[in-house]
Parts: sequence; C-alpha cells; structure tokens
Amino acid sequence: MVHQPHQIQPQYGGPAALAHDAQAAAKLKQWGRRPLGADAIARIIDGGKSTLGVRQQPIDLQRLRDYAQEALAARQPLKTSQKRLKKRSIGHKPIAALASVIGNATACVLFTYLGDPGNYHCAAAYVKAMGLNLVERSSGMYQGKLKISKRGSSVVRYWLYLAALRLIKKNSPVRPWYLRKRQRDGEHAGRALVAIMRRVGLALYHTAALGEAFDAKRLFPKRKHKGGARQATA
Repeated sequence: MVHQPHQIQPQYGGPAALAHDAQAAAKLKQWGRRPLGADAIARIIDGGKSTLGVRQQPIDLQRLRDYAQEALAARQPLKTSQKRLKKRSIGHKPIAALASVIGNATACVLFTYLGDPGNYHCAAAYVKAMGLNLVERSSGMYQGKLKISKRGSSVVRYWLYLAALRLIKKNSPVRPWYLRKRQRDGEHAGRALVAIMRRVGLALYHTAALGEAFDAKRLFPKRKHKGGARQATA
C-alpha cells in the first residue's frame, strides 16, 4: 500500500472566519513555514478584522478553499521537481557558481536562457542579455528618461526579481540600502528593485565567469565626493 502524505485541509475561506476564530493565533503559529512571531500573528488577525470590501458569499468562501487545496496539493510535485533539478545540475560549474548567489532553480533558469556567463566578454554584456541595461527613451511619456531595455526573455527578469526580493528579506546589506533608496525615490519600490537586479546581474558574472566570491556588501561600492566623504552609491 502506497503511503499518502498527510494533507493539511484549508481552514478559512476568507478573513472573517480567521478574525473570529479564538484559536487563530495558535493555528497560525503552528502553520507558519518558519515560526511566526507574536507581532506578525497579531498583524494578520488585525488585518482580518479591519479588511474592507464586498462581503463574501458561501460560494466565494468555497472557491478560495478549493484554490488553497490545489495549492497545497501542488507542494509535493514541486518538491520532487526541485530535487530532480538539483540532481541534474550536480557537477555543473557555471550553475553551481550562480546557485551560490541566487539559488539552484534560478541559476538553472538563467543558464537555460542566457548560457554560460563565461561566454560573455564582460559583465555589462551579461546584464544587457538580461534586458537590464539602461537605454534612453526617445518617444512617449518617458522621452529622454533612462529605462531598462527589457530585451530578451522576461522570464529571466522575473526570476531575478524574485531573487532580489529574497536578498531584501535577508538580514544583509541589501535591505537597508533598498529602504533608503525607496525613500529617496518617493516610496517607488520598483526603481530600487531594478537597481538591485542590475547589481546582482553584474555580481553573477563576476562569480560565475571570473570565479570571485559573492559578497553582498560589494553590490553597493563606496564613492568619493568633492568634500572627501564617502557614501554608498544609489
């Protein structure tokens, strides 16, 4: 008899049921992929109590439960695919070098679409292949402004975007730089994320093509100003 892995059943179909469950805090603490702190749990429950919008009907609640069940059911095939991908990439030096910075799955995506970083003559060329090089727009509402070219496959940029989010989430030099940059840009998070993606692209080339160890601090080199002071570049 084949053992079937235990499936967690969706408990809530919306915020109202969560907000009115006296055991919600204990359940959220148990379900969290990583142990959720008391503050995070309180924010989730308070969010359920203060959510605005059209009141859900029974069919809406059931639909969300069905979606949640499908997402839970997809977890095991996902884990299996990740293990197979990891096994197939063993001994692959370029992928291993990329994976040390952005993880194995993202490394495989970049290698599939862009090839070996060592085949590019410089870091800027590798970033250009990602569509993250800056070009000046000659028409439209952004005329005269610098924007990323978005050349090549958008899949690469999407996976790098996720990698940038993971770097921001970690307790690393990336997060404080991101917060300062976002504040300077009027809380436009997209600009800061793109800036990090561009820097990660450059770092990936140096790691995979030149064999340099990745150091998040080097993503934001210091620059001198006329007064002699040094600060992180934006």
